[in-house]
Amino acid sequence: APAPPPVVEPAPPPRPNPILTLETIPDGLEVTTEEISSAYQADKAAAHTKLTNKTLKVTGIADKIFVKEHLDIQYILLTTAERGDMWNVRGTFDKKLAYQLRRLTPGERLTIQGKYNGCERNIILKDCVLVR
Repeated sequence: APAPPPVVEPAPPPRPNPILTLETIPDGLEVTTEEISSAYQADKAAAHTKLTNKTLKVTGIADKIFVKEHLDIQYILLTTAERGDMWNVRGTFDKKLAYQLRRLTPGERLTIQGKYNGCERNIILKDCVLVR
């Protein structure tokens, strides 16, 4: 008997952006830089209000890795795959974690967890740790 035709699994639908769809954001929410950026582009004030005092896990592409221990400045800038005029996420780290940041390379996809701390030119997370 001929082999049955292969079953093609339909691609899962893209998940709705939790920052836009959830009424309240749970602590420890996992999002991508694309999701947080598009939420900011859709409604910056609403996104800011929802994220205030929340801890987030954000996955994105390391764009800049900045370690200046003598100035106590350690941060990673996470960007989106498309870049363009999207918002980036800046995660600041304690000096004790500088050694971890030195091992990273720009272009690497990684996950950081930190507390939302508003936005300036970037969306800011403070007290970050690497989740990988």
